[in-house]
Amino acid sequence: MMTQDELRQFDLFVEAINRQMKRFPSRFRYCALKSVSEGPKTLFCLVRAGVLNRGKTEVLEYGKVHLRGEVFPQDELTHRLKDLNATGKFRTGDAELAFDLKNSFPTEYFQRSGSPYHDWPGHLYDIGTSQTNFVSSDPLVAPGLTPYFNARDAISQWVSLPVSDSDSRFQKLLLFMPRFDARIGILKFSKGVLEVECSSSVRGLHLAVLATDGEHTLRFAKALKKKQRFTVMPNPTGLNVFVTNKGSEILDSLLRMNVGRAENA
Repeated sequence: MMTQDELRQFDLFVEAINRQMKRFPSRFRYCALKSVSEGPKTLFCLVRAGVLNRGKTEVLEYGKVHLRGEVFPQDELTHRLKDLNATGKFRTGDAELAFDLKNSFPTEYFQRSGSPYHDWPGHLYDIGTSQTNFVSSDPLVAPGLTPYFNARDAISQWVSLPVSDSDSRFQKLLLFMPRFDARIGILKFSKGVLEVECSSSVRGLHLAVLATDGEHTLRFAKALKKKQRFTVMPNPTGLNVFVTNKGSEILDSLLRMNVGRAENA
């Protein structure tokens, strides 16, 4: 989680991004970009940091609408962010994606593991402003290429991210930074017993559990272990699990609703 100074001063923001990437495991030191643009306008763009060196650089052309994909070493990300701050354009392949950065600061959002952004938990940063969420409803078809109902359908499928008609993420640069400190792996529930499995790479972490059946709530707080068991009520309507560090920062979380009903169905 960044400080207010890091979010409001772009040079400090880039330095913080660089520090985070240096902590990534060696095999996850690549970034994957997926974008959809229409002429000079960037409709949607997501950069996922902390990924494997998989994928290829490609541009799929549907008339004025272009779908771009690129995997590049994470060391290039800081340079591209600095260029973005200076020019308002983010380099990818042989193109530059334009963004409106006027009077805006990066905004930070926590995302739990298994989100559409990444298998690991982390933070999403949206950079720039969205001037309009209007997206053409014309179908996207081209010889030999996957057809799409419209640009919104292409965004959802190409970027692998659900979007809505009034989505505030249009025309922004979205950057997801995973955190590999810990994540919740497996959650099992049977006959009033909750089993939680977690993986972690740092010490001193803690696990918190909230279980409720609508009338009663059970609360647990214990030091994190790889496998842990908790005796809860037979038919919980909600299970909340959190992994936190010494600073009370949530590193990962998991929510399950109507667990007891699903087991008895």
